[in-house]
Amino acid sequence: MAGILRISRDRKHMKRCTNRLSHLALGMVLTLGGCAVDPLPQPPSMEYEMISIASDGAGIVTIGGDRGATIPGASLSFFNFNLDAASFGMFSTSSASDGSFEISMPGYRINSYRVVLSAPDELPVTLDFHGNYDGSISPTYLPLEECLDISSLLLDFGDVEAGTQEFMAVDIENGCTDLVAIAITDIYLSDVENFIIFHSTLGDHGIEIPQGQTEQIGLYMSPMTGSGEIVRTLVVGYTDGVRTFEAKVVLRGNAVAP
Repeated sequence: MAGILRISRDRKHMKRCTNRLSHLALGMVLTLGGCAVDPLPQPPSMEYEMISIASDGAGIVTIGGDRGATIPGASLSFFNFNLDAASFGMFSTSSASDGSFEISMPGYRINSYRVVLSAPDELPVTLDFHGNYDGSISPTYLPLEECLDISSLLLDFGDVEAGTQEFMAVDIENGCTDLVAIAITDIYLSDVENFIIFHSTLGDHGIEIPQGQTEQIGLYMSPMTGSGEIVRTLVVGYTDGVRTFEAKVVLRGNAVAP
């Protein structure tokens, strides 16, 4: 939403500039001062090679970013995957005016960590990394089954009268560290009879789920006859070339006569 608001504001500014210039069109020289559109704010990011991790050997690490490691004034919240979240929670800091930062928190150098970066008018960005023995850090890619969340593995449509349609949806939340694009050929039913994938929720090629967001796969149960209980399977598959993910959602309904 923040991005939409920025674009809308810039368009209004451009319109005012255009109207102002139209009144000067009778002259041969147009004064363009004040009509430039301000650049959009830079989204938060993190430069791995500018970040180091040090351990005191007693369960405390210090994670530091050099100048330019992230954008100035970004909020950074760190979480250690190897510790109990309920006991330790998140540890937060902010980057300085030069993009540097430093934070100390419970952990060891080779643990796996998550940092959530946020900045005004921007969606948060989540990055996962682990420390190395030499004090550097490297990206960590979570198994897809740990970061792609399916809202339900069973959809019960209940009683559906023959000749009618009942709609339900599966939510897929992307908790991974980058965009997930699921091809339309990787979303299919074990048997197309009596159930329909609502393709308007997919687009022409499938669904793209930005990091931290949720998209839907819509489904209709549409029985032709009152044949009793019907059970089918929705298969959702995804691969990023390294990891493979497959979820099977059971679709159940009871087809009843009109």
